[in-house]
Amino acid sequence: MELTFEEVVERVKAEREFQDSCVSKYFAHYGKRSALDPSRSVPAEILMMDEYIHRAQKAWTEGKTDEEALAAIRKVTAMGMRCLQYHGCPDRGLDCTYVIED
Repeated sequence: MELTFEEVVERVKAEREFQDSCVSKYFAHYGKRSALDPSRSVPAEILMMDEYIHRAQKAWTEGKTDEEALAAIRKVTAMGMRCLQYHGCPDRGLDCTYVIED
């Protein structure tokens, strides 16, 4: 099933909102504002993303549906967006030298 870029962005945005609302209760217990607390380090963010990438791999290797693996990737994508929002998102730059020849 192919989706438009906009549809994917909306689903990742919804995942991000879900994560923030669910995790906020957990963070409040520890005296932090929410899952949006920028004090979470970049290494901690990477660790969380790595865990969910492994869940996607496990879903695939155990013969479960692609949908389960894709759900984990949606979660990782939302985590990555949160990390970039709070720790910076370097510009891609124009360093691509690949040329498509006709």
